[in-house]
Amino acid sequence: MASRLKALLRRPGGTEVPRDELATFQRALVRRSKVVKRIVAFAPLVRTLLVVAGLLYMLALPYKSIGRRHYISENALQPGQVNTYWNCADVHVADLYAESVAKWSAEDVTVEARSRAIQDAFHELGLSASQQRYTFELARNSTLSGINTYAILAAPKTDGAEALVLSASWLSRAKDEQGRPRINTRGVAIVLALANYFKKYAFWSKDIIFVISDGYSEGAQAWLDAYHDYGQSKGANGHMPNLDFINSVSRILRNTGIPTVLHSSDSSDTSFLPSFLQYAEIEAYAQAARNLFRQVALTADGRVLGPEGTFGKYRIDAITLFGLPAEGPHGFHSLGRATESIFRSLNNLLERFHQSFFLYIMTSIDSFIAVGNYLAAPILVGAGMTIQGLVTWGQAGVGKEGNARERPVARATLVLAGATLAGAAEMQAISQVDPLKELHQVTFACLSPTGIWTLWRTVNKAGAEEWLRQLLKDWQIGGGWSLPVALVLVGPLVVAQAVVVVL
Repeated sequence: MASRLKALLRRPGGTEVPRDELATFQRALVRRSKVVKRIVAFAPLVRTLLVVAGLLYMLALPYKSIGRRHYISENALQPGQVNTYWNCADVHVADLYAESVAKWSAEDVTVEARSRAIQDAFHELGLSASQQRYTFELARNSTLSGINTYAILAAPKTDGAEALVLSASWLSRAKDEQGRPRINTRGVAIVLALANYFKKYAFWSKDIIFVISDGYSEGAQAWLDAYHDYGQSKGANGHMPNLDFINSVSRILRNTGIPTVLHSSDSSDTSFLPSFLQYAEIEAYAQAARNLFRQVALTADGRVLGPEGTFGKYRIDAITLFGLPAEGPHGFHSLGRATESIFRSLNNLLERFHQSFFLYIMTSIDSFIAVGNYLAAPILVGAGMTIQGLVTWGQAGVGKEGNARERPVARATLVLAGATLAGAAEMQAISQVDPLKELHQVTFACLSPTGIWTLWRTVNKAGAEEWLRQLLKDWQIGGGWSLPVALVLVGPLVVAQAVVVVL
């Protein structure tokens, strides 16, 4: 600004600027200064309005007028439009396989013998089957090993460039009385029965790969890594399946007569509301808000919560059908018909899922909030926080007496660098802990940067320890991002922000 003023004060011939031109420039500087001061004066108000507007909009998201009803964008899917041929004879085959799985799950049956028996079952169906042995390297030279078994049903008159995967993990997400995962008896049995069923028909336009993965999600992770020739720990990073896939499955399940629930929560269960709030509109809003918060929490968790989550990093849309224990006729017959109908719809696809949404929040089993609708809330809050950051930056250059001073950039940079190094050290220390062994409580209490895990442990020790064990396991096996984000970024940045504000 000073150089520009000097340039205007002098002409090429050394003559001075006319007084009227100099006065005009001075008035412009005064007007600009007033505008800047007015903006700075209103900045706190604008910041507050933006943050409040973002929070209010966030509270309005569960309202039904914000969301949209489910629809199918990909016309080729035609969900529920085919005649299914799965019948009681196939249910009997599934029951026989369930008895075989119960024998394979006996304690005296080794992993090798079990995998070999599953491979023989595929061979008896005339399918090409193989085993895949895998070993994940964990901390302190610990390893996690298993054997996957898979078979391929080649589609007639195709080049094998596309395939559908039907998989069942050996362990279920359901837990027994001791809190240990149950054997996925019915899941493995119905995969084998469907392999026997699918091979009878020649209308498949894509290969079908049947996978019985060892463990829970680690087996699927190992199989996908080997299939795509990737190494260990690449990270899933919260990918979500295409909404057309979700909507098609939901519609097929309803047509089959299977009631569906979202996040294992029945939409008719409003017992968490007090009696004076149990009105239709309030109940619908509360249930939508509960589902919204649940999905955001699961996404923020960042862990692979099931075998379907391991497919996301390879841009493969995947879901898991999990049946809640209930009274009713929804056994092998209903699940077989539903799975057949799902695969018949996927068989119609001519290209990858691309038309519908990949970023969405489901507020119910048949409604969702698109990314263009919910993104305004974090943008408004982020804009308010940005304005606050600019105001803080401006205030840092003004002393207590109103005179200009040098901003403490060096000290803030040192604090931020020190916090980041501390987080990296915490990450290095905690990554050396074996998740398969007993956790050292004092160590984790000290390494927790924000103390959240320590507080959780005082309330729910078993839940906190299981969460931390799965977090470590997911980081060391699948490269999940939640552990490094929590330790290297979130905790240290909170400390850094507090110190910088003090400075």
